[in-house]
Amino acid sequence: MTTSAERKLGDRIIRELYRDPDYIDDAVLNEYVQSLFLPLVQAAKVRGELSPELEERFAWEILLGRDRTVNAFALPGGYFGVHLGLIGVVSTRDELASVLAHELSHVTQRHISRLIAQQGRQTPLMLGALILGALAASRSPDAAQA
Repeated sequence: MTTSAERKLGDRIIRELYRDPDYIDDAVLNEYVQSLFLPLVQAAKVRGELSPELEERFAWEILLGRDRTVNAFALPGGYFGVHLGLIGVVSTRDELASVLAHELSHVTQRHISRLIAQQGRQTPLMLGALILGALAASRSPDAAQA
């Protein structure tokens, strides 16, 4: 899967998530999460884990969700989701940063793209399941597992 295709897939998924009533558009909370996330992206770049192509093509955007579950997730194309429940249970900025770093590694290592490439002819089914799973994860981790 090309980086362009991966970004387009992420764009489609994120458009749906932004329409979700649980999406939070809070400048203060977003600034707090971004203050942790952006240095992680920069560190990945310095360590060579983030290629110039990925840095340029991917969104590097975080979506905040009202969900009270302890959850964060990565989507194709450099999109990330963070639930309020996660922010509420961490004791320090470093704890939240470690979760963000984990999710960042999924994107820099292109885990979703590799999974889709390995699936070969099942790709259309996999893409549909991925989109449905992302929508379910935005609502409930239990629903996403189902």
